[in-house]
Amino acid sequence: MFNKHPRYDFVIITTRLQRLAFARLVFIFVCQVNGHNHQLALIQPLEKKSRPNANSVDRSLSIYRWHLRDRSRCEVIEVGCIVRGAVLVEDTKYSGDYFVIDTLDEDMFLRVRGM
Repeated sequence: MFNKHPRYDFVIITTRLQRLAFARLVFIFVCQVNGHNHQLALIQPLEKKSRPNANSVDRSLSIYRWHLRDRSRCEVIEVGCIVRGAVLVEDTKYSGDYFVIDTLDEDMFLRVRGM
C-alpha cells in the first residue's frame, strides 16, 4: 500500500526459455521445504502488444507497449529470476496497456532493445 492505494512494482525477469520479459511484482514470500528456505515471487506477466491504430505512432516514437495478462494467469518464480526493477507507465486510453520507460539508464535502454 502507498497512500492507502495498492502499489505494484514492475521487474524484468528471466523466463524458463532464458529470455527477458516484464512482469508486475505481486508478492514476495519464503517457502520452507525440508528445512530449506526458497525465496519466491508471485508475478503477473506482461506480453508484447500492438494496437492497430497506435502501431505506427508507437513505432515512429520508439515506444514499447506491453499488456498486463489477466490476474488469473499469475505465476510463481524464484526471486533469483528477477534481473532488475523496471519503470512502466499505464496507458490511460487502453486498460492494461503499459509503456516502458527505457531512457532511465544505459542498461535499461540496451535490455529493452534486446527484447
